[in-house]
Amino acid sequence: MKFILLISALIVSAIPVQAQEQRFNAKEESIFHAGTIFGTGITYCQFLADGKVSDKDRQEHMSNILNNYKIETVAKDYGDLIDRVYADAMACD
Repeated sequence: MKFILLISALIVSAIPVQAQEQRFNAKEESIFHAGTIFGTGITYCQFLADGKVSDKDRQEHMSNILNNYKIETVAKDYGDLIDRVYADAMACD
């Protein structure tokens, strides 16, 4: 029984290493960044509603994230997608 558990642990520990070797193309990376921006925006909207963050801090941080993804990554080729997602993420209801 211990042998099966040991083999299982070795196999499971090797899976993340293989997953990290996969490379994404520019479109896939842009979609990843868009999801990150949207998720961060939704989280900040909830923090804003709960009074845990000011609107100024939220806008500054979201602006930094947007600039980082649009300028410093290959996602800059899909800036229109990032801009649309950013606009949706900034609209707190």
